[in-house]
Amino acid sequence: MTLLQDIEKARSGELISVPIGHKKLGKYIFMAKNMYHLVGGAGGSGKSSWIDYLYVIMIYDWYIKQGQFEGIKLKIILRSLERSKKLRIAKWVCMYIYREYSILMDVPYLMGWGLKKSKVTDEVFALVREAYDWVEKMSDTVELIGGVDNPTGIYLQARNYAESVGAYYRYIQSDGKEVFTKRRDGKVVKAHPKECPSSTKYQPIYVPDDESLITIHINDHLQAMATEKGYGDKQKFDKMSEYTRILRDLYGMSMVVVNQMNRAISDTMRRVKTELLPEDSDFSGSSNMYNDCDMAGILFNPYKYGLTTMKDYRLNHCIDDKDINRFRSYHLLKNTYGPDNLIFAYQFIGEVGMFRELPAPSEIDNAMYHRIANPRHKEKLTNHV
Repeated sequence: MTLLQDIEKARSGELISVPIGHKKLGKYIFMAKNMYHLVGGAGGSGKSSWIDYLYVIMIYDWYIKQGQFEGIKLKIILRSLERSKKLRIAKWVCMYIYREYSILMDVPYLMGWGLKKSKVTDEVFALVREAYDWVEKMSDTVELIGGVDNPTGIYLQARNYAESVGAYYRYIQSDGKEVFTKRRDGKVVKAHPKECPSSTKYQPIYVPDDESLITIHINDHLQAMATEKGYGDKQKFDKMSEYTRILRDLYGMSMVVVNQMNRAISDTMRRVKTELLPEDSDFSGSSNMYNDCDMAGILFNPYKYGLTTMKDYRLNHCIDDKDINRFRSYHLLKNTYGPDNLIFAYQFIGEVGMFRELPAPSEIDNAMYHRIANPRHKEKLTNHV
């Protein structure tokens, strides 16, 4: 589809992008074809929960309620390289129950870890079954792939999917001649140039079966990738970013890549010399990912690094009586198609992996801080919390 065709679709009111569910952040970033989002965070910041909630659950909710009636078709592929499929689904079950019934329980409670006998009541288990049915319905749109793989394995899986819902046209050398070919479902056959006249010997072309399909492909997270034969760590990360560019630029996918922060942000001298806020150099592994992406942001737990305020938010007031910190900030460092260097504040309900946007600090009184630190839940069913 050409640029003019995209503009004409937008002029006619047709949607060609997927909104980000958070209202403030959603003013600046979105998901569409040919996009590459890079998301970072230190261990324990909640970055996998951020990915699940922002890029899977909220987008799926929007699609079911509105997107599928607006002419968009959606596929979300989540490569869970670190966390098992079962435990990721368990977190989604807890999230559903909290959202629908205000019952706050975490995965260890749900699974009975560390307990001689499960304390999940019959009433709560009925809700678990309801939540599990919801997750099962999601599988029509959301494909969750568990297990570790290397960059080439991840790329080939994504490419094979793309070529199951479209065709890849290119010229190849055969017996000293240029032969026009089509690759689909792993098979390469001769094709007539009229099938894809825009493809030249210098420019292979991917043609989707359905232009309305938006595929969001998520890799969480890169530090958990398997070793690529003959590659060091930096080469491995560079290769994955190269593959990500191909999936974005050639196959039109919406790519989301999750990366750990390096340890520089916790350096003592940095705390003394500069304001302790995430920077682009905090992404670990390779600078190529930051340079290649369209959007880059870091999820940050400022309280962990000794900060007591963040953009006038009083972090000490976001701690509950069990010393659980409910505040997170998201730092939009790069945004190719809009403003960057922006900070967004969130309440983080880690037990269920939910993020709620916070109002401006001037609008938060002591009572609201108490609610931020103590998420609402029904004590009668979860007196263990």
